[in-house]
Amino acid sequence: MTVTLDREPIAARKDDRDALRAVEALTQSVAECQLTAGGTTVELPDALRVVLALAARELLRGNRVSLLPVERMLTTRQAAELLNVSRPYLIRLLEAGRIPYEMVGTHRRIAIEDALRFRAERSAHRRRVLRALSQEADELGIYEE
Repeated sequence: MTVTLDREPIAARKDDRDALRAVEALTQSVAECQLTAGGTTVELPDALRVVLALAARELLRGNRVSLLPVERMLTTRQAAELLNVSRPYLIRLLEAGRIPYEMVGTHRRIAIEDALRFRAERSAHRRRVLRALSQEADELGIYEE
């Protein structure tokens, strides 16, 4: 599958771990952080400091990190990839009113926050159904030895 978002998720190298630990510690413990490069020093805004702390934490855990702007409008192809569904299935969801969208000329555009909201709701629904099935299996004694 071709990634259509801005770039592939970023993974840290093993030899980056010490630097990542230092970035995570500094961004979590210091209210004001500065970035110095080429003789210029800039105060990091709080929002960027938080993003750096979260990114460092996830990279230290061995996770790959990707940054998605929240106000971004996605194409149907991008939204389908984000939701891990086919594009035709996504179109059916859009037309059924399950996910809001806008028409830009002849193309549908989906706000990333709407796609992420749908994904979270779908995951919560799946967990509830799985919990109910598990409880029913327990009540029926299916897994008793």
